[in-house]
Amino acid sequence: MAYQPNIPTGTVDLDVDYKNLQDNFQALDAYFGIDHVPYSIATPQSGYHKTAHLIPEAVDPVAVSGIGEVYCKTTTDGFSTDEQLFYQSGSGLISALTRNFQPLAASNGYTFLPGGLVIQWGIKTAVGGQTTTVNFITSNKDFINNCFTVQLCAISTILIGLQLNAAPSITGFVARHVTGYTGNFFWVAIGN
Repeated sequence: MAYQPNIPTGTVDLDVDYKNLQDNFQALDAYFGIDHVPYSIATPQSGYHKTAHLIPEAVDPVAVSGIGEVYCKTTTDGFSTDEQLFYQSGSGLISALTRNFQPLAASNGYTFLPGGLVIQWGIKTAVGGQTTTVNFITSNKDFINNCFTVQLCAISTILIGLQLNAAPSITGFVARHVTGYTGNFFWVAIGN
């Protein structure tokens, strides 16, 4: 049943147009029920959202002073092309709320923060007196633009002297363990 605009027509009595009015209310209830608890279901939750489907915007919407807005648009963020969720403040500040990848909660994993930051982490073995290369793509993700920082944390005290051998890149880093012991270390990298 489709919604009929211009009902009531005003050209016939309401006792004649009542069926069209009933049909319109049923159509509205059905359409509204797509993302909401329909009004025809008599519960305290009638009218509440069940989910929110957002049609992707072609461009960022114009900011409305004093009003924040959430919207989505199709983007290519370097990881893939998909719909991303954004928040825009009333003064036009835009923050990406998502990235185009699924976070991985594992011992070698990664996630994102609002604003476009990517955090990844892992565990690696350092061989005493040698360099250890960590390639992000092997178990995580290469950064698209920048690797801002890498932090190393030895799992045991035998790895005293563990350090970055050079500045990290978007594809990984090299750590050096200056003593003769071998052991595992945790690493965390932040970039975008």
